[in-house]
Amino acid sequence: MLKGEVSDCWAILGIETTTDARAILKAYAKSLKACRPDDDPEGFQRLVEAREEAMRIAGREAATPVRDTSEAASSSCWGDAEEEVGKPVEPVVPNFADAFPGKTVSIETEEAAELSAEHGLLGKVLEKLNALLPDTRGPVGQAACGEDWAALFAMASELDLESIRRFHNIILRNLWQILPPPDPRGLGDVAAFEQGQGPAALAELIERECQFNWSGAELLQLAGNQGAQCYLHWLSQAQAARRLVERRSNVAYTYGSSQDGLPGLLAEDAAVLLSNRRTKATYDKGGAKSRWRLSFEPRCLFVPVDVLCVHGLSWPAFALSAFSLLLSGLLLSIPPTNLHTFFVGLAVFVGLRVAAGFLIRKFHLKQLSKWVKEADRRGLLGQTRQAFLAAASRVHRLTGAALVADFLSMILIIVGVLAILPAIFNQDLLHMSADEALDGLELSLFQKAASDDDFSDRDFADLSARLATARAAVPRDGASNEAKLNVGFGFNDVVRVRSRLNSNVSDADRRIAPLASRVERERKLRRIAAAYQAATPGQRRQIESVLVEWSKLLSSAKGSARLNATIWALMPPREQQEPSTIDLAPEARRLIISLFIEISLRDPEGTADFSQAPAALNGLLNMPDEDLLRSISPSDPISVAGTNIWISTPSAPETINDTPSLVIEWPKAASDNPVWNEAATDWRFFAGVAKLCLNDAGTIPLKALLAQMAVASAKAADMGGNVPDDYWARAGAQLFDIEDCRRSYVKKMNPKADFKLEARHEANSKFQNALGSGDLAEAARIIGFAKEMSSDSPTLDSDIVRQFEMRMASQSLLKGDIITAVEYSDASLPWLPGCQTRAVRGFILSALGEKQRAFAEFSLALKASDQQQLCGEQEIPFIDLQRIRSAVSLMGNGAMK
Repeated sequence: MLKGEVSDCWAILGIETTTDARAILKAYAKSLKACRPDDDPEGFQRLVEAREEAMRIAGREAATPVRDTSEAASSSCWGDAEEEVGKPVEPVVPNFADAFPGKTVSIETEEAAELSAEHGLLGKVLEKLNALLPDTRGPVGQAACGEDWAALFAMASELDLESIRRFHNIILRNLWQILPPPDPRGLGDVAAFEQGQGPAALAELIERECQFNWSGAELLQLAGNQGAQCYLHWLSQAQAARRLVERRSNVAYTYGSSQDGLPGLLAEDAAVLLSNRRTKATYDKGGAKSRWRLSFEPRCLFVPVDVLCVHGLSWPAFALSAFSLLLSGLLLSIPPTNLHTFFVGLAVFVGLRVAAGFLIRKFHLKQLSKWVKEADRRGLLGQTRQAFLAAASRVHRLTGAALVADFLSMILIIVGVLAILPAIFNQDLLHMSADEALDGLELSLFQKAASDDDFSDRDFADLSARLATARAAVPRDGASNEAKLNVGFGFNDVVRVRSRLNSNVSDADRRIAPLASRVERERKLRRIAAAYQAATPGQRRQIESVLVEWSKLLSSAKGSARLNATIWALMPPREQQEPSTIDLAPEARRLIISLFIEISLRDPEGTADFSQAPAALNGLLNMPDEDLLRSISPSDPISVAGTNIWISTPSAPETINDTPSLVIEWPKAASDNPVWNEAATDWRFFAGVAKLCLNDAGTIPLKALLAQMAVASAKAADMGGNVPDDYWARAGAQLFDIEDCRRSYVKKMNPKADFKLEARHEANSKFQNALGSGDLAEAARIIGFAKEMSSDSPTLDSDIVRQFEMRMASQSLLKGDIITAVEYSDASLPWLPGCQTRAVRGFILSALGEKQRAFAEFSLALKASDQQQLCGEQEIPFIDLQRIRSAVSLMGNGAMK
């Protein structure tokens, strides 16, 4: 070994110059007590170098140390150790690179020199031990190992027990020189360990021969902090390497088979592999060190790719994602008629996720075992092993793309299920011909609209249009009778129609439907249904096209009872034999003229030559009733005074806020009169007043209003272009002679404390007198006054208006005026209709010949009378319970009380 240079070795040893080796060793042993290697490494190194230099000077440069049996030498070996027994020792992290930077090392002590000199075999053992030490002590110095150390311990085994004890003590005190500093990286692999090389193998050999690890506190006391830490570090590395070697060589070791489960992970392996909370939970639930137990992971139903990738099963996750995306695309392409195939595919889609949920824990354990086995196969330990396991368990970089694909497949599956739901619940429609299915729905629509008062005209228009759309979507390849419904937009329309027809949301107890529109609709639809059933397929298509055109007009009527009844009555076929609920010709003329005035007031072409509009209006007002009724059609124009007029309807029934209007094709202007001249302004005033009156006029005032307008327009037509400038202004003022046109000008009286009661009594008295004298016109004027006073001021209650209207309806019915009775009955629509309202409606329907509807109204009247006792009052003597029961008995239900 290399020797250090010491300038004054005698001064360091504290003796005079001498050639006595024993004196030199005694001085060294004495100085050693004050210069422990673990307390002052540099001083200890200088002391050793001084001793060697003194021995060289003494002429014994390569000699074996001489054994000193003196008391001082003995105390140098054991005395300092005994002093520290029981004294707590603070663990110190060694830094050998700083403590011994490239210095020569030796294990020679006074005791070793004495033993070497006196005992030949022990001396040889110590000499061999000294020869096996590394040349340098530092982070790069590696202790020799292998057969040489085995031979050393084999040689030492021939020593007597006392010599073996002393030999072990010398090794114990010099462990810090024998083993290199602890390496925080540990062993990179076990190849050198398996060959008996390296510090871990040396530590295992020393422990096997000396068993220092069992000495407890004595290990720390004698070896020092640095020596003990070196020894324990490399011994732990040897133990880990030995376990790894045993696992690899043990053929019975299964690495987590399905029979034995996953073996317990090493602490350092578990820290790396189970760093994720979910993977640790799966490992714990999977039953570490036990048999695998069947369990289900519910998250796999929704995000199987994420769960699989987090648990290290990336390739199964990618395969599942790709297959799910492919399967979802195939399911979307399957026609709904082939539901069995769709459900099989859906079951496979869900089954894969269920299977992943059941098998995730088992295969997670297998994956952990696979990584551990591979690390064992490579012989990886320490940081190299941790780096390998961390890289193996890292989530794959393509996980994000797989998650997107799996999420997309889920969306496609949901869309496919939602799209096929209508077909699932309407399989019967898919197994019959399209014409058969649609014809059946058309008849069901007629029956539903005719019998259900809660089924609105807008609903009828909407469903008629949807059926027309569905029929247009049916593929026609020359065999229309065998054509099936197109499972697309057309089929969805059919499903909506069927669903609406099957719904039964009745609100009859809270809302009352107007009689006129419901009676006219039921009558018309009965005739249409009869004609439809007897018609050929071609004739049925023609009936449907006509209904679609008229349905557009119905959808834009905005719920007006009078307008709806007029449209239903005008709708083909018009062979009406029963008593009518409306006076059709005046109502039809009201509709056309109201629309005409509205459009002419907006259209500048109608006022460029203002004589054109009055001429067209005169033609409409004076057109014979039969000609007018025949001319009204959504598809055919009405031609008057050289002007073509069409009823314009919304382009689609869904546009329910659009009102019907007219398309007017004006003739070429005869002159270039300015739009805003005085005559045109007067005409617009007349038209505005006429529109206001038409909207409010009842049946009787309507005829007077139309007659007055006809007279004014006829005079203007006779005058031609010589109409006076104030003519239309005076004609508009004359319209206010009609009662309904003056309603907004009813004088309002200042109420006083008891005026409300007085006004009610006075109005009721005058109304009774008018009815008693048979003056229905006066009674109608009183009703108009009562409406004004109830709507524009708190003078009268609205309930008295309903009482007047019901009594007016019953009085008109007694006189045989069904149309007026219907008008007043529809005008009173109380939120909670009682016995009186139902009874009046029942008698009106009975007079109209609608026995089934009348029976229903009478039944509701009896029900209301039992609850509210509203029938039989003296205000309407015409209505009493006995009369209602008699009517019900005549209709075939004499048992009802």
